[in-house]
Amino acid sequence: MAKKALALVRKGSKPQTEAGAPHHNRERALSEDWLFQGKDEVGHEGWFLCLEVTGMYPRRCGPFTTHEEACEFLEGFLNGYILEALCDTESEMDRPHQTRVVKGVPQLTATT
Repeated sequence: MAKKALALVRKGSKPQTEAGAPHHNRERALSEDWLFQGKDEVGHEGWFLCLEVTGMYPRRCGPFTTHEEACEFLEGFLNGYILEALCDTESEMDRPHQTRVVKGVPQLTATT
């Protein structure tokens, strides 16, 4: 019994966990309109993101070396800035006639 315990301590007693599916903050599937491979005006090649916010001109970010690197940047941008701002905006809509609706997603309806 003592040998087993010592072996666990030597190997590390932390349980082994399997890697889960990556968590995505984006709600829509990737599109070639906003994630694409190409070359910019000065000749830099790689993956680029086109970010659009209502009321502002689109921003192109990049180049990123790999598709995965561009996706990681997008996930960080969505999580670090956009989702927080949307939650804050929703919290400020406290009047009964104000609401936020996610377009393209059916609203939940109460059933009796």
